Amino acid sequence: ALIVSLTPWVLTPRFFWNAIGDRQLSSDYSTTAVRTRGLCFAVKYSTSRRYIMHGEVTNVQKGIIEVLAETGDYFCCLLRGRLLRKERTEKNVVTVGDMVFFETLQGDCGVITEVLPRKKCLVRKGAGKRGRHLDQVIAANVDQVFIVVAVKDPPYHKSLIERYITAARGSNLDVTIVFNMADLGIDEETVKDIQNYRELGYRSFSQAL
Repeated sequence: ALIVSLTPWVLTPRFFWNAIGDRQLSSDYSTTAVRTRGLCFAVKYSTSRRYIMHGEVTNVQKGIIEVLAETGDYFCCLLRGRLLRKERTEKNVVTVGDMVFFETLQGDCGVITEVLPRKKCLVRKGAGKRGRHLDQVIAANVDQVFIVVAVKDPPYHKSLIERYITAARGSNLDVTIVFNMADLGIDEETVKDIQNYRELGYRSFSQAL
């Protein structure tokens, strides 16, 4: 699930365990099974002892890609050459939620060698004439979206909520709208908005957090 926070706090998608079958990267790599924390996962490693691991992208900032490995460790990664070249002509070669294989380097550094095929994605449509701007993938491998807004300080904007609803429904994703900080008091307009979203078929509720 993806949590879209429209409050001052930023929440990232929860890492989930994902079974992976045997995949052959090249003849230079081997595959072995490793069991950790009671779960079994695949680790690919090269003959040069630089291990190829599997993980989920949790953050992308200015070319630095944070990956949460199945061991529970975080790695700061860059794209390998061909993926880097691909990024020059395409948007979102890698984005939050992508499942990747990466080669571990010294310390907590790594290089992403392969981005696995995406399932459902949250996509923001490109602006302007057709083909002028590419669509932007906000998050990959998403099955539902939680839109979190504050009832006050700062107040929410319905237009922004509706933009995310449009993006989610365009990608066939389930939407839940959470009106947070209800302990500050909910006015009649907010109560009406919650009811309206429910009538439109979206799960909507308030909470104090």
